[in-house]
Order: sequence, then structure tokens, then C-alpha cells
Amino acid sequence: MTIDNILKFTIICNLLEIDLNAEDSFNKRLLIQKIFGFGIIKFLIYIKKENCDLRRDFLKVEPKIDELLRK
Repeated sequence: MTIDNILKFTIICNLLEIDLNAEDSFNKRLLIQKIFGFGIIKFLIYIKKENCDLRRDFLKVEPKIDELLRK
């Protein structure tokens, strides 16, 4: 991982309030990998536009990111 990616990773973890040691951290790590592919700015714009609370709407958001990645 480059310094740039480590910074992005840290920012995403903080934004999503992700505890990487938690039981559900595997799914959230996959989400983070998808966000890297999608682009953080596009992702944050999508979240803002959809008015999502990622802690609450995680399962709703993940499939949408898959759909956006395919475009």
C-alpha cells in the first residue's frame, strides 16, 4: 500500500466508523476495497445524495456500489 492509499484507507475507516477488529469487519473491508475501485469522492457524493447512514444502511449501500462499479 502506498502512503496515499493508507491515508485514504484511514479516512474511509474513520468516516464509516469501522472497527476492523469487529466480527463484521471482513464485509466492511470488502466494501472499502470496492470504494477504492469506485473512487472516494464519487462514493461520498453518492452517500450524501442518497442520505445514507452507513452504520445503519451498510447492507443497502453495498449492492449499489457493485452496480455503480459496473458502469
